[in-house]
Amino acid sequence: MRAAVLAPLLALLGGLLVAAPASAVTVTITSNLTKVREGSPVEFSGKAPAGSTVQLYQGAHKIPTPSTTASTKVPGASTKATSNGTWKITVVSAHVVEGKKYVDGFRNYRVRVGSTQSAARQVNSYRPVSVSLSKTISGKKTAVATNEEIYSRSGITFSAVLSYGVKGNPAYLQRRVPTRSSSGKITGTQWATVKTATTGSTGANRTVSFGSVSTPPGRWQYRVSTKLVGLYAIGYSTTPAVHVVSCTTYPSRPAGIQPAFSNPGAYSTADRTKRSKALRDQLVKTICAADTGAELKLAMWHIDDDGLYKNPPEMVNPILRALDYVSATRKVKVSMVVNDTTGKQAYTTEWLKQIAARNGGGYYECKEACMSDRGLSGQNNAGDNHQKLLTISKAKGAPVTVISTSNWSYWQLRDYWNSSSVLWNDANIYARSSARLSQMIQAAERTSAGNGGWATSGADGLVKSADDNTWAPADVSSGDGMVSAKERKGSGFGAARTAVSFSPSGGYDPILDRLKGSSYTCDKGEAVRFAVLLGTGDIGTKWVDTIKELKAKGCKVYVVMSRPIPSGSHVFGTDKATFDGLKKQLGGSTTYLRCGQYIHTKNILSDEKSSVWTGPRNLDYSGFRLSDETTLRVWNDPTLYNRYKTDWINIWKKSTSCGSTHAAFMKLR
Repeated sequence: MRAAVLAPLLALLGGLLVAAPASAVTVTITSNLTKVREGSPVEFSGKAPAGSTVQLYQGAHKIPTPSTTASTKVPGASTKATSNGTWKITVVSAHVVEGKKYVDGFRNYRVRVGSTQSAARQVNSYRPVSVSLSKTISGKKTAVATNEEIYSRSGITFSAVLSYGVKGNPAYLQRRVPTRSSSGKITGTQWATVKTATTGSTGANRTVSFGSVSTPPGRWQYRVSTKLVGLYAIGYSTTPAVHVVSCTTYPSRPAGIQPAFSNPGAYSTADRTKRSKALRDQLVKTICAADTGAELKLAMWHIDDDGLYKNPPEMVNPILRALDYVSATRKVKVSMVVNDTTGKQAYTTEWLKQIAARNGGGYYECKEACMSDRGLSGQNNAGDNHQKLLTISKAKGAPVTVISTSNWSYWQLRDYWNSSSVLWNDANIYARSSARLSQMIQAAERTSAGNGGWATSGADGLVKSADDNTWAPADVSSGDGMVSAKERKGSGFGAARTAVSFSPSGGYDPILDRLKGSSYTCDKGEAVRFAVLLGTGDIGTKWVDTIKELKAKGCKVYVVMSRPIPSGSHVFGTDKATFDGLKKQLGGSTTYLRCGQYIHTKNILSDEKSSVWTGPRNLDYSGFRLSDETTLRVWNDPTLYNRYKTDWINIWKKSTSCGSTHAAFMKLR
């Protein structure tokens, strides 16, 4: 036998005092934790004779005093003491490892060197609770997804299921909130408890219900947590980000016509993202004004999603959220008809369809244009549903009509020159526009293969015009190609008057024919100002002829139009014949003719009677005879006229010479 150890030794590194016979080998043990979360490493260390084999044993389970009887050898948990007599063994706290339980709950551990063992060291391993989080809105229970949008400040019920615990254990619904310094500056975030509840059942699952939770607008992270109670009562749920959306509208109903302008050229590129949100905000506030149970109709050529672009500002999504909000919370019936090319973004299309599926609404596509037949003689296409038209049957107690030049596009709302007018409580304009949208929806329903399969007459009130293959309401008067294409007066606002017309049209042009008419005069050098995307074909020629007649009457005519705008494999712009005609009438300097960047407006202004023409229609054959378009005319409204004139001046100032040639404009779709 080895030489006896003369006296008991204090265990090194915080080890236990071990009494051993004089002839025994002294072995000590220390653990770095008395409580450890399941799955975490636990380190045992101590002293033993140099080179000896040290084996870890798990003792019997006994609370509060560990058993003095050694029990199970921990497989693989052995080592050799170093030359200076130190050793270390690390095991992982786990419920089951290869069929064996190690460091589970209250357990005592010893080490052995030969027949000599250390005193016991007790370790408490606790198991975290698994927590699943769910929410209930309007009686429908769903899992909380990352960045899920919720359309209510209150009425959101959170609940959770805990994997362990007993009835009555507390649980906490927490929200991550900013922390602030004494001066109010945000310094970080912390979890704040917003609701406390207790488990309401025992058994395999413990359900906790927090009831209705008031959630302010914004993006918030939530979680459910528990506290350590006994062995099995600590844990956290996932922490999803919940986007709570509110609908911000006008404090009171606006009066008359409210215009808005994108005005991208007024600011630097860096500021444009921050400031150029006027059209977006107007649309959001108008949609959010919809009354409970109202009907909203929408026709749009193109709707895309902000998510298509890297780190974009929110331009389109707030509009879609507003639609979703009034549909989900106010039971507004949303019906929309889009061009068949809109569905390029699957996520956007799916979102629109979900909105329209509620409350008896619908999502419709027109194959090319809604109101004209396909395969027109001598034409390569049959136009598009090029509308930017929206109506609400009742918003803050009155009908509303929105006529815009802009698609719902990130680029057009932010970077293009565009405008929009909202007509509040103009019953006649609303009735005409709403009826037109209904006709477009009827057209979309006729056939998914195209509009050529329409009947020549029917109960829907549409009849086909034999001379131009366009579809018109059945109230066509004798000898009139298409009454619906001619201006019909609106209700107006006091002295201000309104009128609306639609394309495709017959032989009457609601803009150029009125400007060319014998009743139109230019007193005291009055001006006519054009801010347009393009002019092409026979309508471009008619535009040049109109300018020639206006000048002959003594009018000052100014034209600012867009430089070519790329769109896929096409470039949209004025053709050479129209451009040459404009140069001939207006000269080659920048005095009366200019070209600018991304001018997508179609606004024509006349000093006579403070007249404004606006809408999505371009000065081309498609915009007049093929595509679905709306033209709004307002006159005797100096306030509105001056707002449009200010926008026109902004565009004019930001535009320059069109150059000596217009070759780039020759590449048309």
